[in-house]
Amino acid sequence: MRGLNREAYLLLSTTLITNVGNGMHLLTVGKLLYDKTGSAAVFGFVIVMEYAASFVFQVIAGPWVDRGNPKWSCVGACLARGGVILLAALMLHQQQQIFWVVAASLVIQAVKPFYRSAQFALAPSIVPAQDLMRFNSYNGIAVQAGQLLGVAAVGPILTYGGAPLALGLNGGGFILAALLSMAIRVDIVREPLERAGAALGNWLTRAIQDWRDVFAVVRSNPIVFWLLLFAAGDYLLVGLVNLLLAPMVENRYGGNDNWLSLLDGSFAVGAMSAAFVVETVARRLGERNAVLLGLGGQAAGLAALAWSAQPYAGLALMAIVGAANTLSCVVLLSVLQKRAPARYRGRLSSIRNIYLAAFGAAVVPLVSHLEQESLAYALLASAVIGSLFWAIVFIVARPRRHGMALFDAADAQAQIRQAQ
Repeated sequence: MRGLNREAYLLLSTTLITNVGNGMHLLTVGKLLYDKTGSAAVFGFVIVMEYAASFVFQVIAGPWVDRGNPKWSCVGACLARGGVILLAALMLHQQQQIFWVVAASLVIQAVKPFYRSAQFALAPSIVPAQDLMRFNSYNGIAVQAGQLLGVAAVGPILTYGGAPLALGLNGGGFILAALLSMAIRVDIVREPLERAGAALGNWLTRAIQDWRDVFAVVRSNPIVFWLLLFAAGDYLLVGLVNLLLAPMVENRYGGNDNWLSLLDGSFAVGAMSAAFVVETVARRLGERNAVLLGLGGQAAGLAALAWSAQPYAGLALMAIVGAANTLSCVVLLSVLQKRAPARYRGRLSSIRNIYLAAFGAAVVPLVSHLEQESLAYALLASAVIGSLFWAIVFIVARPRRHGMALFDAADAQAQIRQAQ
């Protein structure tokens, strides 16, 4: 991982550490709740509440990040997560164990939108535009590697040290990520929060106006609108893969949990491998064609999974889907960060996540229902969804429509100057 500045490496380090923590926390909480209640229903309820908390706080996260220095939003988010996890670890010896664990999980999900929006806004401020795609490629590696390390480490830690040690190490990791974020040097001038007034009502009024402003930008700037839509669709396909992973293992691999790890690991290996060549592929094929290749590869891989029941073919296809997703996702994220007007980046990141939640609410129930009928139908439906996004990109990015303005820097910079 060469060719980036000091600040970029610090931000990559925080990504790695926080994703180790995310991987550890999910399994630790799941096992702890199951051991205490004997039912997976409580953990399922926690997951639903986490999604609700994340969705609600998206509305606050974007304006908050845009009206301050995103570096300090990263620091605050890491400190909040680390502090609440350490508190939960200390409270495991009390009788209200479940309460503290559930409360910690909800706080973590509520804070996560602030961190994601802040990282999205911070990266273009510390990484030169020509290096953004390389940074996002490495960031994708850090995400996948961190989650794999977290999942791999949590088993032995739970076995030999129990949940208090697992939560303690996790909380300490987030505190370390906060310290690394503090060390990032960035010069960003934002409107201070005090100008909104001390009263909560005034702050909420200003937040509403902030959202009106950014939606006006999206309406007047079709390039940003389409890039947000494409990026959300790419993340949706990852969610559908995760949704169908467990049913795939149950239907085709006899419910063997080892295959669950192998399939998930194959996706991660494919994603990390592709991250090393994204920049080269985008430079040779062009950003538009790289996105089309990534979306098309995901759709083709999902369609092939619907027809192929061969165990080892499934491993290869999962690696292909992971690689294709990284290709399109990294290119779209990099282009969006460069096209997004600087003062709106936090809110635009939140809009992308709101789009994703809306797409998920519309599509996930349908795919879940089809999975009850046939796993192949659900995989084919996911492939069709990927194909629809491919077709939209192909049509919208044609020269007769928005053409190369979506993926050509010169035209995009003109769009940004108009928005600002």
